[in-house]
Formats: sequence, structure tokens, C-alpha cells
Amino acid sequence: MNDEPISQLDRQIQELINNKADAKDLKIALLEQYKQGHKDGRDQAYKIIGLFFMCIIAVVTLLNILF
Repeated sequence: MNDEPISQLDRQIQELINNKADAKDLKIALLEQYKQGHKDGRDQAYKIIGLFFMCIIAVVTLLNILF
């Protein structure tokens, strides 16, 4: 099972489920969770792309110094 700490949004969704919240509140909470997950994934992708370009720049710089 996943050992990551439960986020505040996950706890809020669980409370809504436990309290038999109406569908509208649950839908809003799930939509917020989706938006947050999408944002986190996009940020991670940007970091990976940035790291890739930094590696390319480092290799090109090293080749220019050596040759």
C-alpha cells in the first residue's frame, strides 16, 4: 500500500464520504483533487524537461572545452 502522507484534500474528500455529503460537494472536492494532481504532474514534467536541457548544455559546453 502507498505510504505517502494523506493530503488535506484527500482527508476532506474522505470526510465528505463519511458524512454522506451530497453529490455536489463531493463532485467539487474531486474536481479540485483532479486539478491539483494535473498541476503537480505538469510541474514535474517541466522539471524533467529542464533537467534534460541542462544536461544537453553541460555536454555541449564540455565538448567545446575539450575540443
